[in-house]
Amino acid sequence: MDEQLSLLDSAKPELKHSIYFALRAGAGLGGEIIRYRDDIGARHRIKGTLVPEERLHLTLLDVGTFAGLPPRLADVLRAGEAASELIAPFEFLLTHVQAHPNGVLMLTPDGQVPLLKTLREELQRQMVRQGLKGTGSFSPHVTLAYLKQRLAKEAIGPLTWPVTEITLIHSIENQPEVIELGRWPLSGK
Repeated sequence: MDEQLSLLDSAKPELKHSIYFALRAGAGLGGEIIRYRDDIGARHRIKGTLVPEERLHLTLLDVGTFAGLPPRLADVLRAGEAASELIAPFEFLLTHVQAHPNGVLMLTPDGQVPLLKTLREELQRQMVRQGLKGTGSFSPHVTLAYLKQRLAKEAIGPLTWPVTEITLIHSIENQPEVIELGRWPLSGK
């Protein structure tokens, strides 16, 4: 009987653990983003699942999806720390809201932001130095909600995002909270 129970337990699918470098919206900026989202939602009568304020972020580099924590987590942490020491703090503007065809409502900058791209590239360089690689393309955005309808791109009064640190995030499938694995202030010149 015990053998049967262990066979059943092993048949359960493993939860996916996503690891990624991100910018997190602090309390002040997070509150502003939520006000924009709520205003847009009221004007357009949006229906869907809202992203809670504590989960608002802009993904810089996807490390990967694992069955648990990545086996070389220490190397990923070293890459984040090294990158943070080479990039100085900066700001960028979020200038548009739009719903992607897949239903993701997001805030976006107007085109590419060179300093964001530089930060991502430095994270990638540091991952390679550790014998690792990051994955995915880079389309800077902040997810606000998952919609059941479309919404055309529209300009918003710009939101200034001060970039002063990077964070390594651990997100577990179907779990509402995220775990910070590392956080580093930007201290480059």
